[in-house]
Amino acid sequence: MTALASLAVPNFRRFVGQTLSSIGAWFHTLALALVALDLTGRGASLGIIVALQWLPLLVAGSHAGALLDRYDLRRVLLATNAVNTALAVGLVAVSASGRLSTWWLGAFSLAFGIVLTFERPATVLVPVELVPPERVSNALGLNSMTLSLARLVGPALAGLSLALAGPTWCFAVNAASFAVALAFVARLDAAAMFPRPRSDGGRGQVREGFAYLARRPQLRSVLVANAIIGLLAVNFLVTITAVARIRFGAGGLGVGLAHAANAAGAVAGGVLAGAALARMSRRLDLVCLALGGSMAAVALAPTLGLFVALGPLLGMVLVAYQAAVIDACHRLAQPEMLGRMVSLVTLGAQGTTPVGAVIVGVVIDAWSPQAALWVGAASCAAGAGLLASAAESPALATTSDRIDADRPC
Repeated sequence: MTALASLAVPNFRRFVGQTLSSIGAWFHTLALALVALDLTGRGASLGIIVALQWLPLLVAGSHAGALLDRYDLRRVLLATNAVNTALAVGLVAVSASGRLSTWWLGAFSLAFGIVLTFERPATVLVPVELVPPERVSNALGLNSMTLSLARLVGPALAGLSLALAGPTWCFAVNAASFAVALAFVARLDAAAMFPRPRSDGGRGQVREGFAYLARRPQLRSVLVANAIIGLLAVNFLVTITAVARIRFGAGGLGVGLAHAANAAGAVAGGVLAGAALARMSRRLDLVCLALGGSMAAVALAPTLGLFVALGPLLGMVLVAYQAAVIDACHRLAQPEMLGRMVSLVTLGAQGTTPVGAVIVGVVIDAWSPQAALWVGAASCAAGAGLLASAAESPALATTSDRIDADRPC
């Protein structure tokens, strides 16, 4: 199977159109981060604003997963894109009026976060239903690649737009991108999808998901390691922005280029994942070590130029890691449980941000932005150790794991 095999499926090609929305999201994200940092000048304040966007996922992520196992993912994405469009238009209006403050930033971050609780795991999971089973791993890798393409283009364009036109225009681009995403999702052919078995629903769905996880230690070790790394390592909106802005004194364009350099490697990581994801997901411990090593290398950069030059390495390993975690869950979990398991992956990787971003912000203020990168590298080493220990334990080879090992990848 070629690295781009899933692009032969029309529905998957239509879904890739959502990349335009991801580009717009970077306009919003970069503008929000820099406005928050400029209003307060403190890493902790930036961390709190970012944390508010992920707080709802921390609180309600498991319930969102239960909903995704019950309802049509296409309809969920139609609803989330429609609400996001309305919120983005409201943010443009407040910014254009000149009343934008930290309170407004916090309120909109929280509102977007409520929608994100359902939208993010649905976006990660929907490729499973867009392609035939034998192409799922390939589609998951390519989905990561398309998001990485947005990260490549979005930050640089956003930084330039912020420098030339200000944050209001960045927020306006985001509003338009959500409308485009809504149109692409509406064009998905429901009759050509490959729906998973649906859960029967009921109030016990969340408990059922955790009970299922308790019986599958290998899957549990993947989710716990992912939560450790998500809490302390995957806070790059805060760390990259802080290193570029505080350590090296970069402006909006410089910060955007730093994120774009990270995304350039992420595209390569997505291509690698599309071709070799099944093998990487079985050696997730080594991928974690590679992620920690790349963070350590970036932390050692003595100049802005070298910091930007090392960004592609970090981005490549990060996307390979994220795609490998999702594929490991797909391999180890039953189809009707995937919504709940993927929501727990999202909860671990990004729902921990309300706590992790604040921790990282405090580390930045107390020591330095580079110290936050070293903390993240240490968490990757801890996650790798947990996964390696789990892989060596014969008790973790559950019946469902042996069955799912034969699932086409």
